Amino acid sequence: MAWNRLLWGVELFAKKGEAFCLCGTAWMSPPPQSAYDGEPTRGLLFMTRKQAREWCKEKQAGYAERSDECAKWRFRPVRVREKVGKA
Repeated sequence: MAWNRLLWGVELFAKKGEAFCLCGTAWMSPPPQSAYDGEPTRGLLFMTRKQAREWCKEKQAGYAERSDECAKWRFRPVRVREKVGKA
């Protein structure tokens, strides 16, 4: 089985203009349960840019009211390619 598809992910900016990471499933609330022992974490992926933007907007609103460093965090949708096998 192989596939090659364009999806949307989310970048976290912890400092202005400096990408920190591509958000993974650890950002999901509640966090997903492993389907099997030893399952690796995965990138948080969306089928459409609109879905990714909505997730960013919700997260941004949740962190905006904080008084610590997290209040400065910014989220941005980014295009990602998921490629498995020889697709």
